[in-house]
Amino acid sequence: MIRIYHKESLQKQIILIDDLFHYISNVMRMKVGFTLHLFNETDGEYAYTIEQTTRKEAILKQEKKIAEPFALPPLRLAFAPIRKNRLSFLIEKATELGVTELIPVVTDHTQHRDFSLERLNAIAIEATEQCERFSPPMIKEPISFADFINTEKDFIYLDERRDIKTDSLLTLPLPQNPLLLVGPEGGFSKEEFEHMKTGTPVSLGKLILRAETASLKALSILSERYQIYQLPTHRPSSLKLTVSPLPTII
Repeated sequence: MIRIYHKESLQKQIILIDDLFHYISNVMRMKVGFTLHLFNETDGEYAYTIEQTTRKEAILKQEKKIAEPFALPPLRLAFAPIRKNRLSFLIEKATELGVTELIPVVTDHTQHRDFSLERLNAIAIEATEQCERFSPPMIKEPISFADFINTEKDFIYLDERRDIKTDSLLTLPLPQNPLLLVGPEGGFSKEEFEHMKTGTPVSLGKLILRAETASLKALSILSERYQIYQLPTHRPSSLKLTVSPLPTII
C-alpha cells in the first residue's frame, strides 16, 4: 500500500497537485479507483480512493481511518555533515531508527559543508512513509560547533580517542531526553574535545567506524534501550521513556 505524508488536514476530499500529483500519477502510475493512504502526526492515517484525475491534479475521496497517530519519544542526533551519498543514507536510517530531531554541526574537520536542507527533508519524509511513523524528524539549520556547545549542556558524544577511558553506550546511565553528538570524518579536533566538558564521552568499541556507521550503531543502541518502538498504536496523553538492559553485543 502506498503511504504518503500529507501535512495539511486530512479532509473528506483531498486534491493532490504538484509533486504529490506527479508522484502518484507519473511515478506510481496510479489511476482512478486506486487506493492509497495519507497520514500526518495530527490526524493519523486514512485510506483514500482516487475519484478523478486531470492533467494537473488528482481528487481523492476519504474511505476509512486506518490508525491513530502516536508520538515518538525525543531522540536527537547532532552530526557533522559528510559527503552527499553517505549523508543521504544517514538521514534515511536515522529516521527509521526513531530520531526526532537532526542538527547539522559544522566542526573543525568538517569537509562537506554545502548541502540542501530541502533534499534532506525529502529523504526524511520518504523514510517516514516507509517505516510507518507519523511525522518526519525536524532537521535544523546548520550551526557551528561553538554555537552547539553554548546551546547544549547535556549531551552524549562519541569519543574515538584510544588513550581516554570512556564508558560503553551499552551500560551508560542515560538521560531522559538523549542528544547524541557524532563528529566528522577525522574526528573532533583537540580544541573541540577541550570544550566538551559538559558532555559525556562514550565508546562504541575498538574498531574505527565511518561517521555514518558510528551514528547508526549508536542510534540502534539508544533506540533499543529506550524501547522506542514498543509504543501503543494510539497517541498517549503522556509518554515516558523506559530504559531496558541489553544483552552483550558481539
